[in-house]
Amino acid sequence: MINVCSFKKGTPGMSDVVADVRKEMNDFVARYRRNNNVNGSASFNTLYTAINTLSGHYASYGNNYPVPEKRKKRLTQQFAEIDKALKRGR
Repeated sequence: MINVCSFKKGTPGMSDVVADVRKEMNDFVARYRRNNNVNGSASFNTLYTAINTLSGHYASYGNNYPVPEKRKKRLTQQFAEIDKALKRGR
C-alpha cells in the first residue's frame, strides 16, 4: 500500500500493481475483520481506515489515477500510526 501511494501518473505497470494491492486489501479485510483478537486493536483500526481510504480512491478513480497529495499525506500519517501501534504491541 505504501508503494502504491508513491506512484505518479503514467508509472509503467501501475494498473497491474494496483489491482494486486486491491485484491490483497480485500483479502486482508475478509480474513481479519471478524477476528475479535485482531479487530479491536489500534493498529487494525487504523489500517482498516487506510484500506478504506485507498480502496475508495481506486473505486472512484480507477487503477490508473495516482493518489493525490492531500490523500497521500493522510495515508502516510496513518501508516506511521500503524507502525507505532505495532511496535507497542497494539
